[in-house]
Amino acid sequence: MIVMGPHSAKSAIPAKLDKPLPPPFVSEVDVHRALSNIQKNVNGGGRALNEQPIHDRLAIMVGAGSSFNPSELVEGDVFAVRKIAAARLNAAGREPDYLVMYGSKHQSIIPKAKAYLFASMVDSRLFKKAKDAILFHAKVDGIGYCQPGDPITAEITAFCLAFVMGYRRFHIHGYDCSGEGDNWIETCGEVYRTNYHHIIQLRKFLTIAHKYLDYGCEIKVFGKGLLQTTVEYSYRDPDEPLDQILYDFKTNPSSFDFWAWLLNATAYMKRKGHPGPLRIKLTGFKDDVREIDNMTPALRRQMIENVVRPTIKMLGAVEDDTIENSLRLFSHSYGPQVDAYRAGESIQKIWFPNIVKQERQLTITLREAEYDHPRNSMFEDWLEFAKRRKADGWDVVFVRDTAKADVPIEGFRTAPQASRDLFERAYLYQASACNLSSSNGPTSLLFFSDNPFLVFISLGDIKDYGPSMPSWWRSTAHIDPPHEQLPWFNDDQRIVWERDTLENLENAWQAWCEPRRMVA
Repeated sequence: MIVMGPHSAKSAIPAKLDKPLPPPFVSEVDVHRALSNIQKNVNGGGRALNEQPIHDRLAIMVGAGSSFNPSELVEGDVFAVRKIAAARLNAAGREPDYLVMYGSKHQSIIPKAKAYLFASMVDSRLFKKAKDAILFHAKVDGIGYCQPGDPITAEITAFCLAFVMGYRRFHIHGYDCSGEGDNWIETCGEVYRTNYHHIIQLRKFLTIAHKYLDYGCEIKVFGKGLLQTTVEYSYRDPDEPLDQILYDFKTNPSSFDFWAWLLNATAYMKRKGHPGPLRIKLTGFKDDVREIDNMTPALRRQMIENVVRPTIKMLGAVEDDTIENSLRLFSHSYGPQVDAYRAGESIQKIWFPNIVKQERQLTITLREAEYDHPRNSMFEDWLEFAKRRKADGWDVVFVRDTAKADVPIEGFRTAPQASRDLFERAYLYQASACNLSSSNGPTSLLFFSDNPFLVFISLGDIKDYGPSMPSWWRSTAHIDPPHEQLPWFNDDQRIVWERDTLENLENAWQAWCEPRRMVA
């Protein structure tokens, strides 16, 4: 049994294939048949799967791999992936709680299970054999896992389904990724027979599992095979210098998410006894379109120069192009920081000497990005709020989005340099009596400081945007909004879990001012 751990995973695994894999468009499903099935099943009006609340039950994932040993099963909810896994469970006297059916081919016989989860692409005749089956689609509440023509296996689909169904504890059985196929692969001192779909399954599992660990999940892997060997190697701390690491833009975002990643990497280094500084090599940037974010290549380059590189300097790390390789992976979320703080560790915060506090200065940070428009600030509401504060005698400074840094706002000061320069922004925040913002990347500078702030993050209003969902905060930051804040916040710091409407701005501001006996 292997326990996967999130904070020292390797980003690369040494492996050698005996021959090239087939083209990536090879699929387990017939696309035309699958699309026909989807149309029939959707029109059939069956019960559909929706995202379910997070709970403490254990999901036992049982794949078709030959290493599955029924004697290793404990109490929990069993997901049988494919008919062969369900048949093995039935033969061992265990009826699975769920049987996951994924392929589009006709199935004449299906094994016994307490419940059935059918992909929308399955043969429609299956619903006559299992009348209470639950239908699932390519996406459930923004979490995507299976589409016709995608090289995604049933095992990966089931893993994602369990997550959508609220499971955060997983036992993985029979996900071997080896034992049959036309390829032989040598990795971590072992040689396995495998095929294209097993290789894809291995890659997808490592990516998804690491993300789940980032969300605070617990994952244990059982059996023997290519996947188990790779996982064991991946989560063994690499024998390399603690003070060096790569940040690869092929798989990592060029955004303010880098802030949490660097804090987590630095904390890990210090936890292991190295004083630092952490040395970082930035690598892998290409001028291409990526699914990992919605930015143009030009905007990503701008984020690297205006956010990533200044963050390295601000947090005390150094850029070092001489680093040849580093295998460690780290989280982009606040969860590791929250866990460390609750365990008694100190949190790294930014502070600059010789900054003079302006007792009647307020900043308003606007999000006015060219992408993900629903996340942008409600400009007219902020403008009216600013007019009211100005009438009360406050000096209001707008920090506009970088794209609009030089666009004035009539009647108010703006801070073009702070819009473009991370250090100027940090100085301005530290000098102000309070800093107000909607949900935005630069709030990292506030969250990891002692500067007063009100940050507005609405819950449930923005579709497919993680920070708008309480479950995202529970998973990634290990706090429960709207009832909790990040645990190191002081009395002058608060996330307001509401949209940045004028009414909410006013209410939050009055509440912030009241204990300070300030003129609102």
